[in-house]
Amino acid sequence: MLSTDELLKVYRLQGLIELAREDKQGAIYATIRMVTIDPDAPPSPDLGPEIAQLQQSWAGRLSEAKISLVVTGDGDAWVDGRAIGGSDAPTVAVAGEHLVQAHDAQGWHAVVQELDKNTRVQVGTGLKLVAVEAGTPPPPVPVFTPAPPHPPPPLVPKAPGPFARPHRTSLLVVGGAGVAVGAGALIYGLALEHQFHQDDYLRPAFGDCQRGDPCYPDARAKAIRDDATTIRALYASGYVVGGLGITTLGMELFVLPAPTAGGGSVGLRGTW
Repeated sequence: MLSTDELLKVYRLQGLIELAREDKQGAIYATIRMVTIDPDAPPSPDLGPEIAQLQQSWAGRLSEAKISLVVTGDGDAWVDGRAIGGSDAPTVAVAGEHLVQAHDAQGWHAVVQELDKNTRVQVGTGLKLVAVEAGTPPPPVPVFTPAPPHPPPPLVPKAPGPFARPHRTSLLVVGGAGVAVGAGALIYGLALEHQFHQDDYLRPAFGDCQRGDPCYPDARAKAIRDDATTIRALYASGYVVGGLGITTLGMELFVLPAPTAGGGSVGLRGTW
């Protein structure tokens, strides 16, 4: 399960990457996610003045939009890494996009969901998340009476829809591989960053420089910089490769002409 601190680190790093790419809207989105996760968290000095200014601005705008979260059913649920209580101890959060994680008899479940004062979310198989305006008592849990059984309807052959057509297997493979590699790079980067923050870098030697040698402090500093560069590169490559994979899949599924048996096309698909 992802913790609150780990989620904050991901979106802080995303904000820095978007600023480096000169994508102001992307940086604003990452900042809004930081504020939504924890509006009271102080700006990290490592993020620079631009992210700090954005975070202070959006914290003032969003911190008043509070909601109460209640979970019912058999199991446990978390919002952005914080446990969600029952009707006797609701959890207060900021309205907006949140990571909801749950564990029940069927295992672990997770969904990114926009939560406001009128949200009802089924999480997993036996858990229901209810969000209301902060300070408002949650509605009573409804009691459902099972309907009498009905015979199944007769099977009717389904007419092929606009998406029932062959695909370019190579593009599907390339797009899927891009998404998988991008996600793997992000997960690996997150693991390395966690290890990076736990490492005190007080090893007996760095390269040929032993502890006590004049070159030891410079070698230690270089090792720290190299590890930080590797983590940033993993995050950057994860976003880029994953984005390219998603774009490739979207092009094949929704934009490119349908291939014929001879390799040509029979027309464009689209929704009007």
